[in-house]
Amino acid sequence: MADWTNATTGQRATSGVVLDPAAFARHATLQRAAPPAELAPLVDYYWSVVFDLPPGTSYVSTLVPSVSTHLSVEWGGITREQVAGEGCFLTGAVTRQRFDVRLTGRGGVAGVALRAGVLFASTGRPAVEVTDRVCRADRSLTLAPEVAGLRAGLPDAARTFDAHLAAILRPPTHEGETVATVLDKIDADRTLTTVAAVAALMGTTVRSTQRAFRRQLGVGPKWVLLRARVHDAVVALHAGGEESLASLAAGLGWADQAHFIRDFTLLVGEPPGSYRRRVGAPSGSH
Repeated sequence: MADWTNATTGQRATSGVVLDPAAFARHATLQRAAPPAELAPLVDYYWSVVFDLPPGTSYVSTLVPSVSTHLSVEWGGITREQVAGEGCFLTGAVTRQRFDVRLTGRGGVAGVALRAGVLFASTGRPAVEVTDRVCRADRSLTLAPEVAGLRAGLPDAARTFDAHLAAILRPPTHEGETVATVLDKIDADRTLTTVAAVAALMGTTVRSTQRAFRRQLGVGPKWVLLRARVHDAVVALHAGGEESLASLAAGLGWADQAHFIRDFTLLVGEPPGSYRRRVGAPSGSH
């Protein structure tokens, strides 16, 4: 199990990334673990957040969300858009500007990042139906009491998930597994920057690829590619260094700095220059 307090090291480009990880680490503990081999067709990774803040205080955790649908068990003082209070939830891919969660008092989340296609195979619901939405998980899945009653972070939550997820979830269809495999290739090969290249990997047309991604993942391939590049930009800014924003943009495949700033701001909520200054990384030459 890897400690994810620094929330950037070793991450996939399609996973979530905490903004201002140093501030987050002062308020909460974020951990991540891989599932056992037998659950790998169903689960990308497990994760948990546990916090215990002084009475009367709160903290807003902000992240660029992942492209996965997440099954989460939440307890204690957690408030986010569409949800306040305890329960089990399905959260679809978030395409809007960053994802804010307010933490108050004590509490936590134990989560499962579902592999592409698993939601559709398990519930019959196209993943796009939960894009930018939070739904009560028990309306779509039959949850074991041990899962619904979780009140612990990793590794205890991972043991519970290991024991019960195979009875809750179903492996992807052929189309879903193809989308999941292509996502793995996007993570491994940063030269994949166009929807046409993704369609070639899918072995079908651009239109068919777009439909398959929306059905099995909830978002189109263009958004996945953009989000992966913004993820890499955030990680690079966290790492510091004196590289200019223009050089960073060019190195990550943007045609020019203006487009980089626009796309970064769309997902992160502020321009890359101000974000770098706020998290305390070196500014280089702008």
